[in-house]
Amino acid sequence: MKKNHVKKLTTCAVLIPMSVLLSFITLFHSPLGGSLTLFSMLPITLIGYLYGAKWGFGSAFVYAILQIAISPSTVSALFLPGEAQEVWWKAILICFLDYILAYTVLGFSSLFRSESHPARSLVSGTVVAILFRYLIHLISGALFTALGQNGILKILAT
Repeated sequence: MKKNHVKKLTTCAVLIPMSVLLSFITLFHSPLGGSLTLFSMLPITLIGYLYGAKWGFGSAFVYAILQIAISPSTVSALFLPGEAQEVWWKAILICFLDYILAYTVLGFSSLFRSESHPARSLVSGTVVAILFRYLIHLISGALFTALGQNGILKILAT
């Protein structure tokens, strides 16, 4: 049992940094701070596929924390004072939605494990996990666009 945990920890210790390194290979930089990367989420979804939901979601959470740590200019800009910057609760909500939740949903790839069709289950799990991540980013963008235009704040005030 202990040998199995060491193997899983070692695999995660190799695949998580590999995912971080792949996140530096960017195909497109967004003017608002995001980017499109090449295969950076594949090692994380592979962990979920190989070892199940507990290891998949745990590794995805660790990857989310590392993404916050390696993108200090984007995250710290949220907390700097100034008229163009967000208030502190919006900054915390952005960090939660766009980093913690968006990357942790990559663990959903673990729910598609299948012994009978391994390649198909890996691909479908990866696609679903990435779509969930994209959905989180869409919700976050819509929410903060509405907050920026005081749409939700007006609704809450009435």
